[in-house]
Amino acid sequence: MSGKDLRSEPRVPVKLRGTLYSGDTPVPCLVEKMSENSILVMCTREFPVGQIMDFKCELFPEKFLNCKVEVRHVIDDFVLMKIVEIDETGRNLCQLYLEEDYSDRPANGTNKFVSGKNLRSEPRVPVRFRGTLYSGDTPVPCLIENLSQNGILIMCTREFPVGQIMDFKCELFPGKLLNCKVEVRHVTDDFVGMKIVEIDETGRNLCQLYLEEHYAERLNVSPH
Repeated sequence: MSGKDLRSEPRVPVKLRGTLYSGDTPVPCLVEKMSENSILVMCTREFPVGQIMDFKCELFPEKFLNCKVEVRHVIDDFVLMKIVEIDETGRNLCQLYLEEDYSDRPANGTNKFVSGKNLRSEPRVPVRFRGTLYSGDTPVPCLIENLSQNGILIMCTREFPVGQIMDFKCELFPGKLLNCKVEVRHVTDDFVGMKIVEIDETGRNLCQLYLEEHYAERLNVSPH
Protein backbone atom coordinates (compact mmCIF):
# COMPACT_ATOMS: atom_id res chain seq x y z
CA MET A 1 0.00 0.00 0.00
CA SER A 2 1.46 3.36 -1.03
CA GLY A 3 1.60 6.49 1.12
CA LYS A 4 -1.16 8.05 -0.97
CA ASP A 5 -3.42 5.05 -0.41
CA LEU A 6 -2.82 5.21 3.33
CA ARG A 7 -3.75 8.89 3.55
CA SER A 8 -6.91 8.46 1.45
CA GLU A 9 -8.08 5.48 3.48
CA PRO A 10 -11.09 6.21 5.72
CA ARG A 11 -10.06 6.24 9.37
CA VAL A 12 -12.04 6.27 12.60
CA PRO A 13 -11.03 9.00 15.07
CA VAL A 14 -10.28 7.36 18.41
CA LYS A 15 -8.67 8.23 21.71
CA LEU A 16 -6.81 5.21 22.99
CA ARG A 17 -3.51 4.57 24.65
CA GLY A 18 -1.14 2.29 22.82
CA THR A 19 2.41 1.03 23.08
CA LEU A 20 5.08 0.74 20.42
CA TYR A 21 8.02 -1.57 21.01
CA SER A 22 11.33 -0.34 19.64
CA GLY A 23 13.36 -3.45 20.25
CA ASP A 24 12.53 -4.40 23.83
CA THR A 25 11.80 -0.80 24.83
CA PRO A 26 8.11 0.11 25.29
CA VAL A 27 7.22 3.53 23.91
CA PRO A 28 3.79 4.90 24.95
CA CYS A 29 1.67 6.73 22.41
CA LEU A 30 -1.82 8.09 21.84
CA VAL A 31 -3.83 6.51 19.04
CA GLU A 32 -5.52 9.33 17.12
CA LYS A 33 -7.04 7.49 14.14
CA MET A 34 -7.33 3.91 12.99
CA SER A 35 -8.34 1.91 9.92
CA GLU A 36 -8.06 -1.74 9.00
CA ASN A 37 -4.63 -1.11 7.48
CA SER A 38 -3.13 1.88 9.23
CA ILE A 39 -2.82 3.69 12.55
CA LEU A 40 -2.10 7.35 13.28
CA VAL A 41 -0.46 7.97 16.65
CA MET A 42 0.92 10.91 18.58
CA CYS A 43 4.25 10.20 20.24
CA THR A 44 7.10 12.22 21.73
CA ARG A 45 9.68 9.71 20.46
CA GLU A 46 11.14 10.12 16.97
CA PHE A 47 11.14 7.19 14.53
CA PRO A 48 12.69 6.97 11.06
CA VAL A 49 10.46 6.26 8.08
CA GLY A 50 10.60 2.56 7.29
CA GLN A 51 11.17 1.36 10.86
CA ILE A 52 9.13 -1.73 11.74
CA MET A 53 7.91 -2.21 15.31
CA ASP A 54 5.46 -4.18 17.39
CA PHE A 55 2.30 -2.32 18.38
CA LYS A 56 -0.22 -3.09 21.11
CA CYS A 57 -3.42 -1.43 22.34
CA GLU A 58 -6.55 -2.46 24.21
CA LEU A 59 -9.56 -2.09 21.90
CA PHE A 60 -12.05 -3.68 24.29
CA PRO A 61 -11.68 -4.57 27.98
CA GLU A 62 -9.03 -7.32 28.10
CA LYS A 63 -9.05 -7.55 24.27
CA PHE A 64 -5.72 -6.45 22.83
CA LEU A 65 -4.73 -5.65 19.29
CA ASN A 66 -1.20 -6.92 18.61
CA CYS A 67 0.42 -6.31 15.25
CA LYS A 68 3.56 -5.17 13.47
CA VAL A 69 3.61 -1.69 11.96
CA GLU A 70 5.88 0.20 9.58
CA VAL A 71 6.47 3.94 9.93
CA ARG A 72 5.31 5.58 6.68
CA HIS A 73 5.02 9.29 7.45
CA VAL A 74 6.20 11.54 10.29
CA ILE A 75 4.86 15.07 10.84
CA ASP A 76 5.87 16.80 14.06
CA ASP A 77 4.66 14.48 16.84
CA PHE A 78 2.30 12.48 14.61
CA VAL A 79 3.33 9.18 13.11
CA LEU A 80 1.35 7.38 10.40
CA MET A 81 2.00 3.65 10.43
CA LYS A 82 0.98 0.88 8.05
CA ILE A 83 -0.06 -2.45 9.58
CA VAL A 84 2.30 -4.95 7.93
CA GLU A 85 1.63 -8.07 9.99
CA ILE A 86 -1.51 -9.06 11.90
CA ASP A 87 -3.14 -12.41 12.64
CA GLU A 88 -6.77 -13.30 11.96
CA THR A 89 -7.81 -12.65 15.57
CA GLY A 90 -6.32 -9.18 15.47
CA ARG A 91 -7.87 -8.42 12.08
CA ASN A 92 -11.31 -9.47 13.29
CA LEU A 93 -10.92 -7.48 16.51
CA CYS A 94 -9.90 -4.36 14.59
CA GLN A 95 -12.79 -4.75 12.16
CA LEU A 96 -15.28 -5.16 15.01
CA TYR A 97 -13.93 -2.05 16.72
CA LEU A 98 -14.24 0.01 13.55
CA GLU A 99 -17.77 -1.20 12.84
CA GLU A 100 -19.12 -0.31 16.26
CA ASP A 101 -20.55 3.13 17.00
CA TYR A 102 -18.23 4.65 19.59
CA SER A 103 -19.75 8.10 19.67
CA ASP A 104 -22.13 7.01 22.43
CA ARG A 105 -19.78 4.64 24.24
CA PRO A 106 -19.11 5.77 27.82
CA ALA A 107 -15.53 6.26 28.88
CA ASN A 108 -14.14 3.19 30.63
CA GLY A 109 -11.20 2.69 32.93
CA THR A 110 -8.77 2.17 30.05
CA ASN A 111 -9.46 5.64 28.67
CA LYS A 112 -9.49 7.63 31.90
CA PHE A 113 -6.19 9.43 32.01
CA VAL A 114 -6.51 11.31 35.28
CA SER A 115 -8.23 10.76 38.57
CA GLY A 116 -9.08 13.43 41.06
CA LYS A 117 -12.53 14.96 41.42
CA ASN A 118 -11.54 18.61 41.81
CA LEU A 119 -9.37 18.89 38.71
CA ARG A 120 -11.61 16.63 36.64
CA SER A 121 -14.82 18.54 37.40
CA GLU A 122 -13.43 21.72 35.84
CA PRO A 123 -14.40 22.58 32.25
CA ARG A 124 -11.38 21.58 30.19
CA VAL A 125 -10.49 22.40 26.61
CA PRO A 126 -9.01 19.57 24.53
CA VAL A 127 -5.87 20.86 22.83
CA ARG A 128 -2.97 19.47 20.83
CA PHE A 129 0.27 21.38 21.20
CA ARG A 130 3.66 21.10 22.77
CA GLY A 131 4.81 22.56 26.06
CA THR A 132 7.89 22.44 28.25
CA LEU A 133 8.28 21.57 31.91
CA TYR A 134 11.40 22.66 33.78
CA SER A 135 12.67 20.21 36.38
CA GLY A 136 15.32 22.39 37.93
CA ASP A 137 17.21 23.80 34.94
CA THR A 138 16.41 20.78 32.75
CA PRO A 139 13.75 21.34 30.06
CA VAL A 140 11.37 18.39 29.65
CA PRO A 141 9.18 18.44 26.51
CA CYS A 142 5.58 17.31 26.80
CA LEU A 143 2.33 17.15 24.83
CA ILE A 144 -0.65 19.05 26.25
CA GLU A 145 -3.91 17.07 26.19
CA ASN A 146 -6.30 19.54 27.76
CA LEU A 147 -6.30 22.84 29.57
CA SER A 148 -8.45 24.77 32.06
CA GLN A 149 -7.93 27.93 34.08
CA ASN A 150 -6.54 25.93 36.97
CA GLY A 151 -5.28 22.64 35.56
CA ILE A 152 -3.32 21.09 32.70
CA LEU A 153 -3.23 17.49 31.52
CA ILE A 154 -0.09 16.46 29.67
CA MET A 155 1.51 13.39 28.17
CA CYS A 156 5.16 12.95 29.08
CA THR A 157 7.60 10.06 29.07
CA ARG A 158 9.45 11.47 32.09
CA GLU A 159 8.30 10.35 35.55
CA PHE A 160 7.41 12.95 38.19
CA PRO A 161 6.39 12.37 41.80
CA VAL A 162 3.03 13.66 43.02
CA GLY A 163 3.57 17.00 44.75
CA GLN A 164 6.54 18.13 42.65
CA ILE A 165 6.36 21.80 41.64
CA MET A 166 7.85 22.91 38.33
CA ASP A 167 7.88 25.79 35.89
CA PHE A 168 5.74 25.30 32.80
CA LYS A 169 5.77 27.09 29.46
CA CYS A 170 3.70 26.84 26.27
CA GLU A 171 2.74 29.06 23.34
CA LEU A 172 -1.02 29.69 23.37
CA PHE A 173 -0.95 32.21 20.51
CA PRO A 174 1.84 33.02 18.05
CA GLY A 175 4.50 34.78 20.09
CA LYS A 176 2.33 34.69 23.24
CA LEU A 177 3.72 32.38 25.90
CA LEU A 178 1.99 31.08 29.00
CA ASN A 179 4.44 30.87 31.91
CA CYS A 180 3.34 29.47 35.25
CA LYS A 181 4.23 27.13 38.09
CA VAL A 182 2.44 23.79 38.28
CA GLU A 183 2.13 21.06 40.89
CA VAL A 184 1.87 17.40 39.93
CA ARG A 185 -1.43 16.14 41.34
CA HIS A 186 -2.10 12.84 39.57
CA VAL A 187 -0.05 10.44 37.47
CA THR A 188 -1.56 7.65 35.36
CA ASP A 189 0.84 5.83 33.06
CA ASP A 190 2.36 8.61 30.92
CA PHE A 191 -0.34 11.18 31.67
CA VAL A 192 0.20 13.83 34.31
CA GLY A 193 -2.54 16.00 35.80
CA MET A 194 -1.13 19.29 37.07
CA LYS A 195 -2.62 22.14 39.09
CA ILE A 196 -1.57 25.70 38.27
CA VAL A 197 -0.26 27.02 41.60
CA GLU A 198 1.36 30.28 40.53
CA ILE A 199 0.54 32.52 37.56
CA ASP A 200 0.71 36.27 37.01
CA GLU A 201 -2.17 38.44 35.74
CA THR A 202 -0.82 38.45 32.17
CA GLY A 203 -0.71 34.67 32.09
CA ARG A 204 -4.16 34.35 33.66
CA ASN A 205 -5.67 36.73 31.10
CA LEU A 206 -3.90 34.92 28.25
CA CYS A 207 -5.22 31.56 29.42
CA GLN A 208 -8.75 32.94 29.84
CA LEU A 209 -8.67 34.46 26.35
CA TYR A 210 -7.56 31.15 24.87
CA LEU A 211 -10.37 29.26 26.62
CA GLU A 212 -12.99 31.85 25.63
CA GLU A 213 -11.92 31.74 21.98
CA HIS A 214 -12.07 27.96 21.99
CA TYR A 215 -15.62 27.88 23.39
CA ALA A 216 -16.68 30.65 20.99
CA GLU A 217 -15.45 28.58 18.05
CA ARG A 218 -17.37 25.54 19.30
CA LEU A 219 -20.54 27.61 19.57
CA ASN A 220 -19.80 29.34 16.26
CA VAL A 221 -20.06 32.79 17.85
CA SER A 222 -17.53 35.54 18.45
CA PRO A 223 -16.12 36.01 21.94
CA HIS A 224 -17.45 39.05 23.83
